[in-house]
Amino acid sequence: MSRPDFSELRRILVASTRRALKDFAGSVHNQQVYAVVFDTMEEYGTVILSLNTVSALNNWRKTKYPHYTEDQVTGLFGLKYNPGDFSFVDFGGVANDQRAWANNFEAYLETLKSDNARLKNIERFSDAVAEAMRGLDHDLRLLDVTDDFVAFHCFHDADEETIERLVCKTVSEDRFDRVFPEIRQGRELLANVAKLDINEQAELWVGCFEAYAFGRTNSFATEYFRRNIWLDIRKQIIPIGSAAVPSIMKLLDNVIGQPQFNEKGSDEYNAEGAFTRYSDVSLELLRILRKIGSVNDEFEQKLLDYFRKLYEEAGDGDETIGLNLKWVAATLNSLVPGRYPEPDSLFNENRVRNFRAYLAPN
Repeated sequence: MSRPDFSELRRILVASTRRALKDFAGSVHNQQVYAVVFDTMEEYGTVILSLNTVSALNNWRKTKYPHYTEDQVTGLFGLKYNPGDFSFVDFGGVANDQRAWANNFEAYLETLKSDNARLKNIERFSDAVAEAMRGLDHDLRLLDVTDDFVAFHCFHDADEETIERLVCKTVSEDRFDRVFPEIRQGRELLANVAKLDINEQAELWVGCFEAYAFGRTNSFATEYFRRNIWLDIRKQIIPIGSAAVPSIMKLLDNVIGQPQFNEKGSDEYNAEGAFTRYSDVSLELLRILRKIGSVNDEFEQKLLDYFRKLYEEAGDGDETIGLNLKWVAATLNSLVPGRYPEPDSLFNENRVRNFRAYLAPN
């Protein structure tokens, strides 16, 4: 299998997109274009040319997302710049023109034996696509563009951090900050939080987590999600380490014993699924504890008390003991493996068969 010729990919994309942009520029749709994107499937080497206009966005929002707030529409990770919601998708034959190249690239990736080699070639693919977009500056001037116009490429199912990195390959820093001011503002917000005492940071982030989970009013959470909708709160809590445990356990006290299952057929069941918000929050907090990796004797005892109480409330012979019991057991095993065994439970089962190992004196 021959190595991919990335210069050939650049040539194909520039030539094909140049024709497509010229045709679009002469159409009645060439009004207030705000984004041109190469939407790529990086593991298959495919590139789809898409763009959108202000009028198309407004119509799409009115039809499909009338409940969206302005913050959900604008910004780098809002509806406005999501290629999956563009109205002009895969036009100009660009995808067909580079299909043979994509097939060769996909086959080549399958021959590579290491993930590192695959990632290296995917990054080279990304660089080639970005270079092609930068080579279209003159052709993009044919379009009737808005002041917040950007031309970029992205991976179709990438996380937000990756999207930001890829956009910055073709959008200058000045323009990026002007079009997407929420990103810099978000970084400044995080920098201010980092100046706080570690215990204050822990309380703030766990409070933010609680506000998000239950839709409660929290001034910091409102500001945080408006500026940093892509950031994962868990990634802010976990590095705090043991200093975050007291705040986590305080919230766990309030949710661990609440109903774990919604009644089938209820409004909550139809809206949220089988598990209550209390259950989801409990499981997430326990996951965070496992990531932190340690608790002191006091909080170990708290976890053990949770286990005993959950078991007692379930009742002997009950058909379902509950997910929380299973996850508390898994957390005890993860944090203190020499003292607590792995829970004996099937993947789709809520019972803990070896519960006596947790109830016995330790």
